[in-house]
Amino acid sequence: MAAARTAHAAAHRHPHLLAPDDGGAFGGGPYPDDDPTDDFYWAAAELYLATGEAGFEAEVGASPWHTADAFDPTGFDYDRVAAPARLDLALAPSGLPDRDRVRGTVVAAAERLVRIQAGQPWEQPYDPPEGYDWGSTGRILNNLVVLATAHRLTGERRFRDAVLSGLDYVLGSNGLGQSYVVGHGTDHPRRTHARMFGHALDPALPPAPSGSVAGGANSRRYDGFPADPELAGLPPQLRYLDEPTSETTNDILRAVERAARGRRDPPRSRLVRAGRPTSVTPMTDPARPLDLDPDGLAVRREVLGPAHVDAALGRADDVTAEFQEMITRYAWGGIWTRPGLDRRMRSAVTLTALIAHGHFAELELHLRGALRNGLTRAEIVEVLLQSAIYCGVPAANSAFRVAQRVLAEEPAG
Repeated sequence: MAAARTAHAAAHRHPHLLAPDDGGAFGGGPYPDDDPTDDFYWAAAELYLATGEAGFEAEVGASPWHTADAFDPTGFDYDRVAAPARLDLALAPSGLPDRDRVRGTVVAAAERLVRIQAGQPWEQPYDPPEGYDWGSTGRILNNLVVLATAHRLTGERRFRDAVLSGLDYVLGSNGLGQSYVVGHGTDHPRRTHARMFGHALDPALPPAPSGSVAGGANSRRYDGFPADPELAGLPPQLRYLDEPTSETTNDILRAVERAARGRRDPPRSRLVRAGRPTSVTPMTDPARPLDLDPDGLAVRREVLGPAHVDAALGRADDVTAEFQEMITRYAWGGIWTRPGLDRRMRSAVTLTALIAHGHFAELELHLRGALRNGLTRAEIVEVLLQSAIYCGVPAANSAFRVAQRVLAEEPAG
């Protein structure tokens, strides 16, 4: 608290002492912000909530941000911090005279985000008129914080549902089928840009830890930071590359607490390999064995790989157990085991269907399965070329991105 008071007083003594913009000449920009009034508002709000002192309360009330619209629908960021001040003032108990009004502004901001979300095909609460910005994933996550706060204030389920839909976008339900969270989702970032996690450029350095978040799609241009020619002309939501050289789209935003605790392997299921019916006891609910079709389970493991299948079954709980049983019995035991088509042909059909419907998170999984089923690299390329004509060039473009990475990682055979 002593350090906070000292910093607060120093900032007021030198309100015009701002970091110069050196254009990233020393490895990173200063994050320029020529209007610190919102920073003063946030600082006063936190100090008031921590101390209850009248001086800090007066500073909060006198700030122009206290009555202004603090919530930019394009997402708050380092240069727009009146929003987190407002969120804390709404949530934390205090004697603030107009606390009810403050809480109402949060709900109104959430209402606006729900309306934005309703107009988006992928249901993300983000639609900036000037295009997707640097760190769009973080801006979306910050908008989800606003929605979650509104749910906490009102208890209304629609705000909670809006948060879940927005998280779906972050985890892969988007135009690219791309999860932006390292280690989570089928097509997640593997070659992020980060000075401390530079494994993609230097194997001696560590990779980004699970839970790190990639910046995401970015359709704007920034002086001193070259745009990727491969992304030119694409819709804003598709302008992302999982490459360490794509600083404007693949820069690491943050790592969740799990990274600090270290990596953990997914829970392993305990397979009963003999007898019928074959069952798996999920680690999450040892009292609920899964009733899995043995033929379907065998084919599923052969096509998708034992590690993936065991991890999926090991995560099964009372919500997903019946779904795991259903797909193992009907998809893998009922369709994939039929004699009418061989597995190579079924893989080709599956790849095309996934591309047609934009399920790129599943596409990587089935590309690896297609290789296991005997499709050659050249045949996979032909399937993707065919899909460009009948499923659309943008869908095929996304599919080729996934295939390029998969084929680079899998040994040629």
